[in-house]
Amino acid sequence: MAKICRVNLVHVSDPEVYGNPLSLGYLKAYADSIFGKKVDIRIVESPKRWSGRGTDKVCAGILEGKPDIVGFSCYLWNVLAVIELCKELKRRSPKTRIVLGGPDASTRGAPILEETGADALVMGEGELTFAELILKTIVKKPWEGTAGTITFSKGGMVEGPQRPPIANLDIVPSPYLAGIFDGKPYKFLVHETSRGCPFNCSFCVWTSKGKIRRFSMTRARQEIEWIIRNNALGRSRLSGDSTMHVFLADQDLTMDETRAEEILGMIRKGANGENLVWIIECDLKFWTPRIAAAGNFSGVSFCFGIQSTDRNIVRATGRTPLTLEQMMQKLYVAKEQAPKAYFLLQLMLGLPGDSLKGFIESLRWCLDVCADLQTTPVVTGSPEHLRRFSPDFQLYFTSGVQIFPVSVFPGTQLEKDAAKLGVDWDRKPPYYVKSTREFPAKDMENCVALIRSLENFTGRLYSRPVVQMTLDTD
Repeated sequence: MAKICRVNLVHVSDPEVYGNPLSLGYLKAYADSIFGKKVDIRIVESPKRWSGRGTDKVCAGILEGKPDIVGFSCYLWNVLAVIELCKELKRRSPKTRIVLGGPDASTRGAPILEETGADALVMGEGELTFAELILKTIVKKPWEGTAGTITFSKGGMVEGPQRPPIANLDIVPSPYLAGIFDGKPYKFLVHETSRGCPFNCSFCVWTSKGKIRRFSMTRARQEIEWIIRNNALGRSRLSGDSTMHVFLADQDLTMDETRAEEILGMIRKGANGENLVWIIECDLKFWTPRIAAAGNFSGVSFCFGIQSTDRNIVRATGRTPLTLEQMMQKLYVAKEQAPKAYFLLQLMLGLPGDSLKGFIESLRWCLDVCADLQTTPVVTGSPEHLRRFSPDFQLYFTSGVQIFPVSVFPGTQLEKDAAKLGVDWDRKPPYYVKSTREFPAKDMENCVALIRSLENFTGRLYSRPVVQMTLDTD
């Protein structure tokens, strides 16, 4: 009887925050469909933090079953932990082959293989590439030169040819429909109905660039139905807050108006705003009355990437920004057509060309918009630390401002241009900008303190903050 190839895919993360390992689910679902019983693929979920003797337990779990291959998906929130684990795994089991993938491995390139001792790095989409590595393991062929990889061997680094994106995404079976996530009490799910991004933002580390490719509508409907059904079954297993959040990982659902209408209609059937909420990233450029009307329900948060109200700053990142007047027109459509939905206006702190004064102006504009978008105030009047920016501001809680510190990811255009832009940043994940030529470190610290003071104010009827800052830490 032929030896079964054993593969352990490791999810180093906090499922309470980052949810289900969708990318690893894709790898398993596709490989299972190709190899059947010739492979035994297991997803090992490991907490992000451990210390001392905890490492022994983590490594023992990863090496359980004596896997031929161990795979990791690397993100800014787990890459340092993955690097630490790889070194220890290679020390304990030198013959076990380690494969790295994900955005924070792809952008680092060959150096992460040198640092970890891993055997291969998968660049970009991983399903076809990883399956080929498994096949070569089964038939005992070398990995060097595999399309879509950088491999480490005694002769040094070998980079294979670029692998084209998957044209027909439906050849990759759904991890949801394959039962990979059945019975798991996740509080946060990642879901996607398309891949690809036509934009080239200087700060972005998106690994699926180029033409938008979409999963079939039949599949999208079946997966959404699975999520709704699983949420109903799983709430009793969740402790504390029983709300499940689903992040739609599409670059922008609203780029296709008809498709967006149909998918929002599917979501609307099971999202009541109390225990199932969908988070959807949008560009106001594509927002239409039809999309807004389809999204008029309480179980959805639409996140609009404003970034800055200074068009020159946004334009310098590679985007074509709307004017403030155009954004207001689009947002009034949201107010009129989707009064039940929740809206977040997203800003970026630390963009090249921005300053303390400029960022405060952007924040003030967003806060005023949040007030103007609502019809019924939750709290009238405003605390003193808000009054100086918007004297007549009234606090409402169906909209808010979300702030993302700018990260200088390895391999991005922003990293390449950092010196001439006067950008200083932390070289360790999450790579946050510490200062720019126009935004000194002290001003940045004062700005963060202001944001923190706004975060501490929430309403009487809802626990949502008016302003929230999103931070990723290792």
